[in-house]
Amino acid sequence: MKCYNCSIEKHREGAQYCYSCGCKLDEPNLCTNQECTNSKVENALPDNFAYCDRCGSKSSFLVKKYVKENDLPF
Repeated sequence: MKCYNCSIEKHREGAQYCYSCGCKLDEPNLCTNQECTNSKVENALPDNFAYCDRCGSKSSFLVKKYVKENDLPF
């Protein structure tokens, strides 16, 4: 599993945190608007989303700087 924060990929099987930076490895990317349905784990945003596609609020990964606003594939 790849770490969202530092991009280290080779973690031991079953690891929950990155051995390099301490980031939680299975953290979901959620909408920061608590009233939005994408703020729930079962409706998590894709890892590369900087903003919620339902309400336009920042994603949790953008706030934590795991993704950048201008890192779009187009």
